[in-house]
Amino acid sequence: MVYKKYHGVNKTGSALTDLDHKKLHEAAKYLSTRLFGNRSHPVYIKLLNPCWNAIMRLPVGLQLKIEEIELHVINIHLLQRSLTPLLDAPLKRLITIVNNDDDFKCSILQEARYLKVLENLPYQILPPVVLNLQNLKFHMVSQIENSWSVEDFLLVIKNWAESGKKVGSCYSFGTSEHVKNTILGKITEAYENAETGDEFISIPTRFNNQVKVSIEEGHGFNRWVLKFEVLPSEQESHSPPLSYESLKRVLGQMDANTRFCLFTRIPSIRPIDKVVPLRIQSFLAHNNTFQINDTKYKVVIYKKYPPGMTPPIVQEIKNSGGVQSDIDQYGFEDDSGKNKLTPGDVDLRDERLVANGEPGYHQQDERIPDLEKKLEESRRKLEFVESFGPLRVILELNPNRKGFPLQILVQGFLDRSVNPNTERSPEFERARKMAHDQLTGDIKNQMAKLQPFYSRRDGVPVPYECFIQLTVSSQRHEHVELVQYSKKLHEAAKYLTTRFFGNRLHPVYIKLLNLCWNGIMRLPEGLRLKIDEIDRRMDIHFLQRSFAPLLDAPLKRLYAFVNNDEDFESSILQEARYLEVSESLPYQIRPPVILNLQNLNFHKISRFVNSWSVEDFLLVIKNWVESGKKVGSCYSFGICEHVKNTILGKITQAHMGAKTVDANISIPTRFNNLVKVSIEEGLRFDLWVLKFEVLPIERASQ
Repeated sequence: MVYKKYHGVNKTGSALTDLDHKKLHEAAKYLSTRLFGNRSHPVYIKLLNPCWNAIMRLPVGLQLKIEEIELHVINIHLLQRSLTPLLDAPLKRLITIVNNDDDFKCSILQEARYLKVLENLPYQILPPVVLNLQNLKFHMVSQIENSWSVEDFLLVIKNWAESGKKVGSCYSFGTSEHVKNTILGKITEAYENAETGDEFISIPTRFNNQVKVSIEEGHGFNRWVLKFEVLPSEQESHSPPLSYESLKRVLGQMDANTRFCLFTRIPSIRPIDKVVPLRIQSFLAHNNTFQINDTKYKVVIYKKYPPGMTPPIVQEIKNSGGVQSDIDQYGFEDDSGKNKLTPGDVDLRDERLVANGEPGYHQQDERIPDLEKKLEESRRKLEFVESFGPLRVILELNPNRKGFPLQILVQGFLDRSVNPNTERSPEFERARKMAHDQLTGDIKNQMAKLQPFYSRRDGVPVPYECFIQLTVSSQRHEHVELVQYSKKLHEAAKYLTTRFFGNRLHPVYIKLLNLCWNGIMRLPEGLRLKIDEIDRRMDIHFLQRSFAPLLDAPLKRLYAFVNNDEDFESSILQEARYLEVSESLPYQIRPPVILNLQNLNFHKISRFVNSWSVEDFLLVIKNWVESGKKVGSCYSFGICEHVKNTILGKITQAHMGAKTVDANISIPTRFNNLVKVSIEEGLRFDLWVLKFEVLPIERASQ
């Protein structure tokens, strides 16, 4: 067999022929040098994802400016040795694993503006290491429940308050339930002049600033996060305030979410914010959640149980985002407000799927005997597990070990089939502990299901406090805030959107509106919108009814399903600059409908292989040539293989003055312009696309 060897280069554009006779590593080096070599300025990289146990083939002399490295390996020194010579400036963010105190001596770690570290057990970071850090921002993920005591944290706070930590410093630490419950009280005892708020304390210093200590809910390894910040004192102001016009210009350039944050924290700018146009790249709203650009705002119910009493099913709901229905005085879910419409709301519900909000079977007292039976059965099983004596602590070298024999033994405890004379091996005790944990959780879950029935029947108070939880999350940050449960969820969501969007002097500009099906957009009354594009195909009359009253200007782009010719009479469709439609079968758009369209740009997705004949297209072309379609008009149609192969020849026969170039034909008109017909490869439903354009004569050849 005779064969030849070639390099395969996956690249859009012209081929690179200079790779002949090179080895693969040389070819890769050649490409990276072509792309990155001999540049006047450093190459800026927002996020570098290093691949370990490999070689990065980069050009000699390359200089990099890297914002962030996310390093989930255990060798910071390798990163130091490999990348430091290439860096033109310190990293903005570094996420890494540390093995010992020496790791903190690496310059790449010391100079990062934001440093997030994870300890490689058994190593533990101790307070002296943190006190020596100069990073502006730092977060320590704690894999050990009680790695730092309250006294450890007080040592750091004392150092910051007395030594003058830099303003803007923000250090956070994963912490335990015990520290969370006691730290603020200990700080109050140690600092008499500290100011206390909800879940935070501010300690004034002699450096005309304050050390703020707060507690937030965590995620990942840490349920709670303790945060230290150095903030300027509120009365401190070394620079004059911005003028009214300057502040307007600054607000106009800000990201919408940054403006909302300032609006919330600085009451004095609120009147100015309302007169500055608000511009949003993307917006989505669905019931009690809305998203602005990459930041999501979600309103849910948070149940706060006493320590150690939270049922597993409640914790699972918390971990997945919280309870998304209201809770009544007994603890039952209350859906009465879910479908309630208020002025300004946009109703996108399917009437066939709307629930009436009435309590269902899950709230009927008939369920009590069955739930009590399951509870009693779980208690008997737990008694059986405990009948073997006190639970022994078994050190588990591999906590993820759950082999089949172990599961068989666990199941034996759950169905009470284990022989009392079975040898008490470590495996036996491990399975007993697993069964005990499962049954304890089951009992808590079953009691949680019964609790609303008992509260309603016996007047027993619920065993938890309810709060409204607002979660503001983006790719990099998550902020959770709890407030008293004094509003229903839909009212809380409405309150937020009204704070952000209500009473504005100018329409709110939205580049891309993402619609969620079968929900309600909780928007303020009187809101006016300028929307470039709606990114969802919906029934056009649904869109017309829901959004036309809010629009201050026609849409720039609209994607819609059409069911009949009457759909094209909707103003929201007629006025869109670019219109793309799909037919709802069995309806088919016919040429007369197209001839009446005034949209500047139009595309019809063809879901029928032969929906239009060649003669149908010739009818549209003839109309455009003879009636003088507006210059700049561009209409395109999904077509079948037959039309693609014959249409250009038919046009040449029908229009003697037409000029053919490659896969397009230009037909001159008496209006001093040209109708250009071309064929392109399609996508999605359409293999081919036929395009009609009206161009001025000087552009037709381009």
